[in-house]
Amino acid sequence: MDWAVAMIRTLKILGERIKVKYKDLNPENICGRYSYDSKTIEVNSKLDKHIQDVTLIHEVIHATIHRAGINNAQLSADLEEIICDQVAKVIVENFTLKRKNGR
Repeated sequence: MDWAVAMIRTLKILGERIKVKYKDLNPENICGRYSYDSKTIEVNSKLDKHIQDVTLIHEVIHATIHRAGINNAQLSADLEEIICDQVAKVIVENFTLKRKNGR
């Protein structure tokens, strides 16, 4: 599988620009996170590139859930994590991911 999504700096999710930052999140022991307030996805820069890509997909799903208003349906945090994990796995198993501009 051709992995080329790492190092994306912005994404458009349901009409809104979301910033993507790669930084050392090891002190917090997390792979990534999506901030609803700042509209930013952070991905742990210390991870293997493949894991960074999977993490980015996972966080994009969180952002999509938020942007679509699904989080207003009182989705539990645990259920949201399960959905994000499993959908990210399906995407990784079935699609070759490349940046839109081909770089």
